[in-house]
This record gives sequence, C-alpha cells and structure tokens, in this order.
Amino acid sequence: MDLYLVRFRVALEERKDSGWSATSLSQKTRSTLPIWIKVSDSQLKFNPHPEDLSDATFDRHRLTFEVSNYSQTPAHSDLHVSSIPIMADRGVPREVVAGYMRERLDVARKVLLDKVKDPMRLYEYVHKNSSISREGSEMAWQAAMPLAVEDKMTLLLESGFSPLKLQVLARSTCRFVKKQHLRQESKLRTPLGKATCLYGVADPIGVLRPGEVYIQFSSSFVDDVTDERYLNLKGHNLLVARQPAIRNSDIQKVRATGHPKPSHLVDVVVLPSKGQFPLAGKLQGGDYDGDIFWLCWEDRLVEPFRNAPAPVKSPVPEQYGIKAVGEGSSRRGKQSEREAVREGSSRRGKQSEREACVSLFR
Repeated sequence: MDLYLVRFRVALEERKDSGWSATSLSQKTRSTLPIWIKVSDSQLKFNPHPEDLSDATFDRHRLTFEVSNYSQTPAHSDLHVSSIPIMADRGVPREVVAGYMRERLDVARKVLLDKVKDPMRLYEYVHKNSSISREGSEMAWQAAMPLAVEDKMTLLLESGFSPLKLQVLARSTCRFVKKQHLRQESKLRTPLGKATCLYGVADPIGVLRPGEVYIQFSSSFVDDVTDERYLNLKGHNLLVARQPAIRNSDIQKVRATGHPKPSHLVDVVVLPSKGQFPLAGKLQGGDYDGDIFWLCWEDRLVEPFRNAPAPVKSPVPEQYGIKAVGEGSSRRGKQSEREAVREGSSRRGKQSEREACVSLFR
C-alpha cells in the first residue's frame, strides 16, 4: 500500500469577479459540495452580477477563482532597519540591539568561511545569493570565461576547482563576498533566528481575545544558531509588525496562545476578531486581504518592548495637507468656468469692436 502526504495550502490570496481578498481553510463542514468557497460581505469590493447568483445563468469566467499567492512553509526573516528606531523608542536598549546584530553577523561570517572550504556548499551559496536574472538572455563571455563573477564561480566550481587551490576562483570568491557585504550594509538587515513572515487571517471562530494570536507551524521551525525547534509559539510573547513600520505603534507586542479549534490553520498568524479595533488596523492600517505580517519572538528584543497606543480612527487627510479629490475637482471646475466666462466676454468684446468699425465705415 502506498502512502502519500498531502499538504493543503491554508491561506490563498486570490482575485475574484467582485474583488481581491484572502481565503483560508475552514473547519470540518457538513457540506457535501466538492468545492465550497464562502465569500463574506467584507470581501466584496462591489456587488456581483445578478445572473452569477444562479447556477443556470452564471458566467464561468467571472466566477473563476484566480490564486495570486498562497501560504508556504515559513522561512527566517530579518531585522529591518525601520524597526530599530521604534524598538529603541519603546524601551529596547540600543546596546541589546547592537549586541544581537553583532552576534548574528559573527555567526553568519563563520558559516561563510566554512562554506568556502567546501566547493559544494560554496556552489549552493552562490546559487542562492546570485542577483543575476537571465530570463532568456545569453551569458556574456570574455577571454573564454563568463564575464559576471557569479557565472565565473559557478563554471569553475562545476568543473571541480576549489578556491583554496585555484587563485582565479579565490579572487572571484573575494569579489562576490565583498559584493554581498556591500549589499547587506546598504540594506542594513540582520538575520534573525526567531523571526518569520506569515499571512494574517482573522480568527474565524472568535476564540482569541484582544492581544492574543495563534501560530501553528506545519513542520518544525529551527533556529540554526541555537538549534531550538518550534512547532507552535504557545506561551511566547512576540512582536508583530507590517512593513514598512513608521510610527512607534506600528510594532505591537502580543502573546501567542494555544487552542484546539483553530488547529487546522497552520503556517499563518491568526489575529483576534474580537475587540473595538482590529490588530491588523493598528499596524499601518493593515487588513486581512492578503497582508503579510512580520513576527519576532527573540526574548532579548521582545521582553523590554512596551506598546505605544495606536490610533483607532483614520486620520483626517486635511491635517496632513491632503486635499480631497472632489474638492480639487470642484475648484478646477470653478476655475475653468471663470476662464470660460472671461473668454466669452473677450470674444463678445472683440465682436462688438468689429461691429462698431463696420458701422463707422458705412
């Protein structure tokens, strides 16, 4: 007997006839339909066509479920440069952030030096970090060697050479590593062992209280430095944000909890649907239409963090010098009307002058 492991995608980001939204896997249902997709009122961007409400008259092209993206096994994320000032403002000592960044970068340097000694691991590193995108274009050559340093390293490594024995490959490796370091310095991103990015879905059952989230992984999430493994984050305090984080309230400290009812939702972050204001709305005005949230549960960064009160009302555009479209259109319309009146008056004045000249010479 053959056994097959089937992994269902829990969250789908899709386009439909009536809008763009995100759909998540439901609990067990009594429905006998082979395909069952429930669309809530908040997912409708405009009213659907009346004929699409009937099985006899619907248009199959308008009811096509187009998958734009989907939830995947989570990968490690970075500490973004925009998060550092917010952390410092909310009580995380700068020395802690700097020390953590230095520690992680030292580990990354050690790993890189180990890869240089192993041609197979170095080949994997070059392939993973290469910034060249061919897309059908041919490789450029010079003096019987690829022109790009990534292509040159790939060719030499595939041919069995090692940077420890071949000087040309050693120089190319130095150039490639320097290029990667310059790119990392310009972005100022630090790899984190206990951070990831997940699709956010609203709690469909209503079991989470404000300030709580639910996170369950489909496979163990491993911190490569400490070798700690996580199947869920029950009992952990963590930081949640939606990039780019700008205000001091764009990063919120929450607590992960465990509950049996949403256990079918894996590789996503389930945010509470209770409370006066949604958690996603506090993070740069996010929503549940396919937004991706940054999550970090590194204790040194999470424990000293203190939440800032988030605005619960949409800001008034006029306070920031933003004029409403209707107001601008109205002003432009009035201005055009005044210009038309002046132009008409000018034409009538010139016409009267011509008529006066004609009557004078009669």
